[in-house]
Amino acid sequence: MNSKPLNVTVAESAPGATSSPANQPGLMVRILRTVAEVEEFRSVWTAWRGHRDSDIDFFLMLLESREEILHPYVVVVYRNGVPDAMMIGRLERRQLGYGVGYLHLFRAWTRIFTFQYGALRGNDSDENCAEIIRAILNSLKSGEADLALLDHPRSDSALYKRALSIPGFLSRDRVIDMRPRRMMRLPATMEEVYLGLSGKHRKHLKSEAKKLRAEFHLNTCCVRDVEELARITPKVEEVAKKTYQRGLGVGFEDTPRMGALLRLYAKKGWLRIYVLYAADTPIVFWIGAVYDGWFYSDCTGYDPHYRDYAPGAFLFVQMIEDFCREGLQGIDFGLGDADYKKRFSNESFEEATVYLFAPRAKGLLLNALHTATSAADIGIKRVLSRTQLLMKVKRLWRDRLAQKGAK
Repeated sequence: MNSKPLNVTVAESAPGATSSPANQPGLMVRILRTVAEVEEFRSVWTAWRGHRDSDIDFFLMLLESREEILHPYVVVVYRNGVPDAMMIGRLERRQLGYGVGYLHLFRAWTRIFTFQYGALRGNDSDENCAEIIRAILNSLKSGEADLALLDHPRSDSALYKRALSIPGFLSRDRVIDMRPRRMMRLPATMEEVYLGLSGKHRKHLKSEAKKLRAEFHLNTCCVRDVEELARITPKVEEVAKKTYQRGLGVGFEDTPRMGALLRLYAKKGWLRIYVLYAADTPIVFWIGAVYDGWFYSDCTGYDPHYRDYAPGAFLFVQMIEDFCREGLQGIDFGLGDADYKKRFSNESFEEATVYLFAPRAKGLLLNALHTATSAADIGIKRVLSRTQLLMKVKRLWRDRLAQKGAK
């Protein structure tokens, strides 16, 4: 995403900020470490389009609601005195889990630079990306953090390529777990959506919907406003506590942290919480945000008692109809590669989390742990995939977790 230079000159460094010449003539790098410095860049930040997760208000909400975050860590590249790109992250102190599949083996406390999904805004040129990676490596070398996490940059991006090519042997991530990112670009009408699906898929959706309607009195609600959150979150929690995601410690949970996220969505006009009821009983929910014409899916779940009726697919079709009426461009399914994403998506690309490690004792230990557990995890998944056992193992494990959550 190229961008024209913005008419903002280099500001005097506030306390906590650092500025340094870059490797290329005309370039300079500044690191922002306070909320005041972040606010100073609001006009620049918002002028560059990007992902919801790197929106400035989303970022400030994270800083305020997550106690593990120590302070911002935003790398700004200037070209001839004008901001040209920024990499949006924060310094955290938290535990990193290491394991294989759903099995966690051990955890380690770390100081980590976390760069959220879509962290790069502005001119994503190869030159700018190289300077950003070098700035992060310099901070790691100085001991400010033990490692840095780049949350799933695209494999065809300059940022991804530079994150793998610039670090030395001690700092480089040597095990990359590539994942697909699936999206569904929406046409203008639901009729066109159905035409884009296979005949078998269309028939299955309609037959499952008919079966669900025959058995239950259904109604769907969509919550968008702050005032409705107090009413709807207990209903969502009623379903979420029965899901396998709860057993994994992910997905929706009615916590202050989740509340802060949903309130931000509602105040910004992004919020979409869909709930499907059988009579008065909530059986499936879907939560996400509409940002810059796209619906970003955050979490979903269904009551396993209703699994044979495919209630998630039924609710998703209702959502698509709404999105077509709203004129949304598409749906970003987020991380993971569930079957429904494969069936509904019509666009995808490859991405992977990349780590950079401090060339110090703890960084070397974390690199070794990451390399060993990630290599084992990828190897086991490949063997299971070749023997057609991967989905069976996932289903058995998820059923076990769902049963545990329902108790």
